[in-house]
Amino acid sequence: MALDDVLVVNTGRELTVDALIALAATAPIYLQWGVSSQAVAGADVDLIDKTGCNETPRATGVDSKVSNYTYRVIGTLTKTLTAAIIRELGSFNAAGAGTPANGDTMFLRAMFDAISLSVGNAIEFTVDTLITAT
Repeated sequence: MALDDVLVVNTGRELTVDALIALAATAPIYLQWGVSSQAVAGADVDLIDKTGCNETPRATGVDSKVSNYTYRVIGTLTKTLTAAIIRELGSFNAAGAGTPANGDTMFLRAMFDAISLSVGNAIEFTVDTLITAT
C-alpha cells in the first residue's frame, strides 16, 4: 500500500543528525576539493573533476550538532602540490586512497565561486547540512 502524506517529523530529523554524529569511524567528516563547475546532482558519487587536487588523504574534519536539525563538519584543506582554481567540495565517509584520493561514499557535494589557490594556501570549510522535513 502506498502512503499519501509522508513527512519526516522534527524528532525524526533530530534522530538523523544524532545518527550522523554517532557514526564515529564512518562519519562523513573527510573533505576534498575539486575544480569542476558542473552543477550538483543527486546522482553524484564523487567530485566531478579533481585535476590538480592531488592532496592525499582527504582532510579530516570535526563534526558537531549545531541545532536539532543541522549537522556540521569543519575542516581545513591545504594546497601542497600544485596551484589550482577550486569550485567544488565533497564530504566522504573515509580518507580515501590514491592521488588524488578516490573511493568511499560521498555524503554531499557543494559548489562555490572559483577560488584560486597557490601552493601553501589553506582554506577552512564549514559545511552545514540542514536535515529538512520535505
